[in-house]
Amino acid sequence: STLLQIKTLMPQDFDNLPEKVFIKFFAPWCHHCKAASGVLDQLSTDISEELNLTFAEFDCTIKANQPICDKHGVKGYPTLKLINNSIEKLYPAERDYANIKFWLQNNEKYIQQTEDDMFDLMELLNKPAYFSFSEQFRGEFDEYRGLQPICVTKEEGVFTVREGIRFKKPEEQSVDNFIKQHRIPLMVEVSMNNFHLLVNSPLPSVCLYGNKQQLEKQIEILQIQVQQSKHQYQICFFEHSEQTKSLFGNLKQDKVYFVYLFLKNKQLIKRSSEFENGDLLEEMDKAFEKMKNQKPTFKDMSKEKKVIFWSVVIVVIAVILVIVALMAECKSRKQFAAQVKEIQEMNQNENTNQEHQIKEDEEEKLQEDKNESK
Repeated sequence: STLLQIKTLMPQDFDNLPEKVFIKFFAPWCHHCKAASGVLDQLSTDISEELNLTFAEFDCTIKANQPICDKHGVKGYPTLKLINNSIEKLYPAERDYANIKFWLQNNEKYIQQTEDDMFDLMELLNKPAYFSFSEQFRGEFDEYRGLQPICVTKEEGVFTVREGIRFKKPEEQSVDNFIKQHRIPLMVEVSMNNFHLLVNSPLPSVCLYGNKQQLEKQIEILQIQVQQSKHQYQICFFEHSEQTKSLFGNLKQDKVYFVYLFLKNKQLIKRSSEFENGDLLEEMDKAFEKMKNQKPTFKDMSKEKKVIFWSVVIVVIAVILVIVALMAECKSRKQFAAQVKEIQEMNQNENTNQEHQIKEDEEEKLQEDKNESK
């Protein structure tokens, strides 16, 4: 089918935007913006009518457009925002077809707001439940008071506050964990670009790992099931690719696996369990229980870590062999030097003995010559 091109906005269009519009703020030179255009064209064709949603784009490099981009907090390109009746929501995830579609289907309804509902609510809140100017009725509210008075008013009338529930200030770590846990969708396709978000979550992750085209129906079913239940882990999908081989190089390309990932004490724990058949979510739960309790083994090391490990072992062995060879050579040299010194000493002693012998012979001959002359 022919793709439905997304609408190009001008500054004056922002004064009268459609009720629901998904806008791409972009720069023409941006490579990521060009890649996102094809995705948004396809999404506009597929779901704009279903969601009653307009897809549009706005060029932030045009000087006259820059105030609009500043007003909407555009810091980089592309910036994708869902605007519904002036309420904005920033798209936070990967800019691929599946993730954007899933996010739009699950977020556009949450930012809808009806003015009639707001007026009804304000009217209800402004209606007092009970009032009286008579002192005699004050005792009727004693059972609702707390043990300590919370406020005193000089207004004429009856005011009382029930004790209620005291909420403690949330700890910094709990807030940090909450943000990390909920900053990615319930079911997300993982790539090398968002992998760090996944492993830095306080929850472990169980990912379906296989061929995306073959598992398309299972992924759609899983996305629906995920929203209807709570889990102790983040659910995700990894597609077979050259990039993911560095993480799961030993897994077969024609099989489907559940992959367990968890960053613990700065160490990435990886497990895998083959999926054969059955209910996908049930089998994923079983695989999670099985893999989270497995003890780490050498097989869990990635290919790169194994190469590093054996490289270090080989280097250490080589260094030891060199040291041993040097020590042997040093010992050999010492022995050789000792032998040379011994030979030199023997030669020196022999020369000394010869000199003494010659001297004695000369003295003896001289004595004989003296005797003959007498």
